[in-house]
Amino acid sequence: MIPNIFLLDITVMPLYYMLIYQRAYSWKSYAVWNIGASAFLGFVFSPLMVSLGLVQLIQWNYVNTFLIIASVGFLAKAVISLIISFEEQYQAKQQVWQTSVLFQPAVKPLDEESDKKNEN
Repeated sequence: MIPNIFLLDITVMPLYYMLIYQRAYSWKSYAVWNIGASAFLGFVFSPLMVSLGLVQLIQWNYVNTFLIIASVGFLAKAVISLIISFEEQYQAKQQVWQTSVLFQPAVKPLDEESDKKNEN
């Protein structure tokens, strides 16, 4: 099958995204690592696969490969960050609800008759 998508799209790309996401804690460091790895995959790894005859590019260039890999990396980071922010908001709401319920004193209304007996 030409092009063979197994080498880059199914094995290398998910590993690359996982490693960069685990190592980069801020957007700035993620952007630097994402652009560097995208450049390596787009301008070094892809031409190597073409020169070895494993991939055949028809009306495609390496700049497009770089742009798509970098874009997918940024999109993945944005989606994961959005999901994590939703999860943190939900947990914060749950925590506020639980603390407000837990720390409220139990109030039982007293009968007026028992109040009068206690006064006498």
